[in-house]
Amino acid sequence: MVGAYYYDREGKTRARNMGGNVLRSTFFFADGRDFSRSFIEYKAVYGQVHYDLTDQLSVDAEGRYGQDKRSIPFNAVTTRPVGSSINSFTPRLSVDYKVDDDTLVYASYAVGALPGGFNTGVFSRTATGPTDAEFARLQSEGKTVFGTEKNYVYIVGVKSTLMDGKLAFNGDIFNIDWKKQKINNIEQIITPNGPGVVSIQTNSGSSSVQGVEFSTSYLASENLTLAASYGLADHVFKAANDLQIAQFTGVPEHPTLRTGGNAKGKHSILAPKHSGSASVAWTDDLTADFTWFWRADGSYQSKKFGEVHNVSWTGARFTLNTRAGITTDGWRIDTYINNVFDDLTPGAIFRGADSSVLRYAANPGQSWSAIELSMPRGREFGVTGQYNF
Repeated sequence: MVGAYYYDREGKTRARNMGGNVLRSTFFFADGRDFSRSFIEYKAVYGQVHYDLTDQLSVDAEGRYGQDKRSIPFNAVTTRPVGSSINSFTPRLSVDYKVDDDTLVYASYAVGALPGGFNTGVFSRTATGPTDAEFARLQSEGKTVFGTEKNYVYIVGVKSTLMDGKLAFNGDIFNIDWKKQKINNIEQIITPNGPGVVSIQTNSGSSSVQGVEFSTSYLASENLTLAASYGLADHVFKAANDLQIAQFTGVPEHPTLRTGGNAKGKHSILAPKHSGSASVAWTDDLTADFTWFWRADGSYQSKKFGEVHNVSWTGARFTLNTRAGITTDGWRIDTYINNVFDDLTPGAIFRGADSSVLRYAANPGQSWSAIELSMPRGREFGVTGQYNF
């Protein structure tokens, strides 16, 4: 099998930032626009080959070669020329062995790529962007653009059905070698108005991820279905330089990386070590024409760190959703409760900067560090109806 893929996107964005009690942007840009624009063009060709070595053993090989181009319009007043073009090749090889009609054992190797890009904020010519001399410094230190992340994934697993198809079990063990990992940082810069900061990404990390995962489902009766899954993924930095970690820990920078403190041994951000889910579903006849059902789904994630020095985290989160309803040939009515226990643990935590500098009279030219939270929806309940005709 061979094929081609083409993607062309023009994005328009309008944003207004509120920090503290201060609106930090006006309705129009300096050149009269009321939105920012960006362009992405992606082209790829791919191919796949399948070959049966025996009745039980087969091999699949595939690959994709792609080109990712990104840019934003150039305006001499508001920005410097911004653009990037990155090529990547991602192969995959898998081997399947059919033990019997109910059991398949497999192994695979794959390379994944996340395209790089540019740190938009450093190209700004506005009062909050870097001066020309400061931009030249950032460019010489490789902080205006970031490259492609790559991960090398090794998996060995099994897929099986038991008890005449009533029980299904899938499981695998995996290892991921993650190279040129992007790390979010706050860079101190000199702006036309004095000292300031800008958010940037740098390819200053590499990680190792080992883990196991499984999923199972069981048809306990004609009415009752049970399912569960679990994942263990131990994300650990092998090397990562962070611009603030030395200030927090006193750990010196990694000798092979450019700047910042060494985060070796720390856990990756926004990646729970443990995750799992479980569900129970019941379906039964209410009358000759009506069927009623009920199901509950629970999910769990362990704590997630918000930055590479691991001094802030979200805490574990458990969510339970439940749903019940009645169906017939033409229509369906559901009642539901989402987040039954009203768990408001943040779904994610990010390190950022508080741009409301006017709040801090003692530091009028500085933005303070800040923690940003992604809050979940609280408990919700309602009724939905569906009619087919």
